[in-house]
Amino acid sequence: MTKDIIESYLDESRFERRSEEYIRIFMGAGALAASLYDDKNPALDRFQWDFIMTEPSESSAFLQNEETHNTPSFYEIEKSAGTELIGMDEYGSITVASGEKKKIATYGLGGCTAVAVVSEFADGTKRGYIQHYSPLGDQLSGLVLRREMGGVEQQSPVSCKMVIMTPGEHCKDPDGKWIMMPRSQERVDNLIVESGINNDKDIKVYPYSTTQTDQDRHRQGSLMIEFSPDGETKIYTEMLPVKFDEELEVRV
Repeated sequence: MTKDIIESYLDESRFERRSEEYIRIFMGAGALAASLYDDKNPALDRFQWDFIMTEPSESSAFLQNEETHNTPSFYEIEKSAGTELIGMDEYGSITVASGEKKKIATYGLGGCTAVAVVSEFADGTKRGYIQHYSPLGDQLSGLVLRREMGGVEQQSPVSCKMVIMTPGEHCKDPDGKWIMMPRSQERVDNLIVESGINNDKDIKVYPYSTTQTDQDRHRQGSLMIEFSPDGETKIYTEMLPVKFDEELEVRV
């Protein structure tokens, strides 16, 4: 009987009838290449899917309701503003002169870890660096950060400040209060070591929730560096400004 049940689920005609539905469920319209599955293409096995990442679009199926449809996403807002956007398993940087306005950001972390570093130099120039890596890229993430900070160190920076945004989990502190802590402290510690930044006051760790169901499209697990014309520099975690002299406010 068990064999009959298994064979019924493996019936090819059943898979063929439901294949398009499965694609819609697992991929979402915004991340599906129209030609991923083609019965007429003998080179493409019906059980093999090529998953690709695409930039969000106005027709994205990730929009859940009419209100969300009318609300611009973080990507849409920052792309139109000329912000340098960093994707998953990527890194990037921008350099600004005194009085210049620029932004660099990443978004949609969803279980990934991102790092933002602001370096200032004696001539008044500033450098904003962001990297965004999945858990599978932990080793590469550390090596990339080490290379970036090694190059910065050669330029004798006046200051360097870093924010690590990583998946968190709820834990009880010694007083019995529920707080958000990094899911992998080892990952955080490794990034701090690789950065070469020794002053704890110049480092902030932001553990974020990966189970939020009401996460709006403005924040989208975002990390951003903003350089303003007045010389002020801010780092934002999920659109909350980081204050290095205060505890980070963690959304739970």
